[in-house]
Amino acid sequence: YVVFGSTEVSSSSVELSNLHGTGRGFTIAGVDGEGAFESVSMSCDVNGDSKSDIIVGVPYASEQAGAAYIVFGGEYPAVVGSLSLGEHASCALISNDLSVRCWGANSVGQLGLGDTNARGDGSSEMGRSMLDIELGAGRTVAALSTGASFAC
Repeated sequence: YVVFGSTEVSSSSVELSNLHGTGRGFTIAGVDGEGAFESVSMSCDVNGDSKSDIIVGVPYASEQAGAAYIVFGGEYPAVVGSLSLGEHASCALISNDLSVRCWGANSVGQLGLGDTNARGDGSSEMGRSMLDIELGAGRTVAALSTGASFAC
């Protein structure tokens, strides 16, 4: 089962049998008796649509081989795939759309937003208000690194 998180606090439980790919999540139904899902990778784009896909591995699907299931990316809530926390600034790679969002001090333009304005110090500068870093046409991020006055 894949259940999406929420910013809303709720005391209601999630009925897993009702997850049909809309709203709160979806179900991955494997082959009967194949074993447990043991690995998940959320940092690749298998079908080239610029949305990160999820690969779920089942190492002991049968006596002879393992199996892999691919869940193609879509318009899901933002999921952080990688996070780099620097001395004065931080960046996150959003795994479901491969975007990068940075916040913190920006005195030398280290956030990559084309200015030197700090981000995240105002109430309307985080969450859905964050700007994606313009990487250039056809470019994606493989890894993040932030330090005292840089982000790359």
